[in-house]
Amino acid sequence: MGDLMKRFGYLVFVPISMTLFVATHAFAVPPPETSLNTCQDKVRTEGKTAVKNTVTAVGNCLKKVAADVLKNNVAITAATSQACVNEFRKLNDTRVPPADKSIEEKFRENVDKKCVPLFTPSQTHTFADIMGAGGGTLEDIKTTNIDLWCKHFGGDGSIGSVTEWEDCMVASHNCEAAAAIAAQYPRASEWVASLLGLGNMPAVAPPGSDPSKTTDAVSGATSFLSVLDPDGDGINSPRCGGEGVACTTSCCYVENTFPNSPETSCIEYTGPGGPMATFTGLCGFTTSIPSAGGPGSQVHTPIPGPCGAGPSPVNGNPCFIGFNGMLAPTDSSCP
Repeated sequence: MGDLMKRFGYLVFVPISMTLFVATHAFAVPPPETSLNTCQDKVRTEGKTAVKNTVTAVGNCLKKVAADVLKNNVAITAATSQACVNEFRKLNDTRVPPADKSIEEKFRENVDKKCVPLFTPSQTHTFADIMGAGGGTLEDIKTTNIDLWCKHFGGDGSIGSVTEWEDCMVASHNCEAAAAIAAQYPRASEWVASLLGLGNMPAVAPPGSDPSKTTDAVSGATSFLSVLDPDGDGINSPRCGGEGVACTTSCCYVENTFPNSPETSCIEYTGPGGPMATFTGLCGFTTSIPSAGGPGSQVHTPIPGPCGAGPSPVNGNPCFIGFNGMLAPTDSSCP
């Protein structure tokens, strides 16, 4: 019996010990503050890698172009086009995971692992801790500080998820890389545009095992060129971010009153606070003769928001840009 008890005691003791060991380690998750700091640091390291790899990829391509043009005084060769397809594919890879290897996808994947709340049990922070909206940590990352600034990179003015934060970072990485390339290769815009010519990169035959390789590379080069030369004049001029100006849109309705026919026209404008105040002020205070708002006068009314199908304030008519309305140039400081 003693031997049996010893045997059962031993058999019971081992599983209990293992259970305690597993339980202790299963719940050894970091506090939210540590989790949040890990996210912040991951963004730093992955961002640095993304910019470096983008500059390297585009630079490797342009090095080949420079050898053709500057050293050998020849047009871009087929070998250079092939090399550039290989490099620009790193900027855009539409294959499904895990085959896709683009710089952007790697960045997003690695940031997700450390920043998306509960991606694993170790991500104990919340998105409120990232955004700065009263989460569970004493101090936050505060992406709200860059909400407006990220509008210059296509944001909507409010970073509401890790994905939206990544969108802003990816755009800023691409612009930072474009700025570096612009300084290193003064003819970069010209050369990338030439690479996109029908006889160069688009003419590279993709391997049968990777049919989208060339089209992906061409798309990647096209996107990079749009950042490198946003106005399309063939001169490097990347514009990275801005002052984060908050802009709004208003519509100035211009309407006839009785006994004139109830015609309606409008002007739509988008701009920051000061110019917008001028626009709406001039609209509201410029009412035509015979009298301010009297019979037969033309009434001007500023309304927040874009012109459109909604009824105008006096005659209840719609006003569409390009039909009975016009679009004033958006203020240059707006995203």
